[in-house]
Amino acid sequence: MRIIIAPAKKMVVDTDSFVVDGLPQFLEQTERLKTVLQSMSPKDLQVLWKCNDSIAKLNVERLKQMDLRRNLTPAILSYEGIQYRYMAPSVMETTHLEPV
Repeated sequence: MRIIIAPAKKMVVDTDSFVVDGLPQFLEQTERLKTVLQSMSPKDLQVLWKCNDSIAKLNVERLKQMDLRRNLTPAILSYEGIQYRYMAPSVMETTHLEPV
């Protein structure tokens, strides 16, 4: 099963709970997008993201430090918000995340 939902504005870094066994499927496209975003001003990014100053500042810094190939957090654990809380990722075990 594949679930697609919009990302939250708050994120969690968790590189310890699960071993990452591969790189994201759309890595090349993501790297191009990252390059475009890194070329934008912080103010333009805030307008694009439609977020407040503190969230914009946090994510501009994340964008500067972002490495798409190392220290990865599985998406299911990355996002914080009501829609993610009900999926209960914090109680999942490795077998729950295996493809069916």
